[in-house]
Amino acid sequence: MVREKGEMMLSAGAIGSPQLLLLSGIGPRSYLSSMGIPVAYHLPYVGQYLYDNPRNGISIVTPTPLEHSLIQVVGISEVGAYLEAASTVIPFASPAQGVFIRTPSSPLIISHSGHPYGGNCWAALNRVTKAGFHRC
Repeated sequence: MVREKGEMMLSAGAIGSPQLLLLSGIGPRSYLSSMGIPVAYHLPYVGQYLYDNPRNGISIVTPTPLEHSLIQVVGISEVGAYLEAASTVIPFASPAQGVFIRTPSSPLIISHSGHPYGGNCWAALNRVTKAGFHRC
C-alpha cells in the first residue's frame, strides 16, 4: 500500500499480518473504531476466517534453548485434545505438537516436544488465541 506521503507497508504471510493490518487502520470499521484505531481503509475480512493447518508447519531455530513444555505452564495437559477442540482441524497423529504464545516480555515463545532448540508454530493462529493464549 502506498500513500501520498510515500509510506509503504509490507505484509507477508499469515503470522502477524492481520495484526499489522489492523494496527495500521486496515480492517473492519466497527472493530477498528471500537479499539480506538483510526480507519485508513475499511476491509471487512481482515483477521477473519483464519484456521490452523497442522500439515504445513514453520520450524524456527532459536539462539537459546526453549522449554520443552510451556503448554503445561498454562495448565493444558491434553494438548492434542485441546487444540483439536479449539480449532477446525482434522485429527492428527503427529507426536510432535507445538504451540506459540506471546507474553509482554517476549514477542514469540515457541514450545516443541521433540527438539530443545526449535519449534513448530503451526498451532494457535486464530481459534487458540480466541481460547485465551493471547489477545492482539
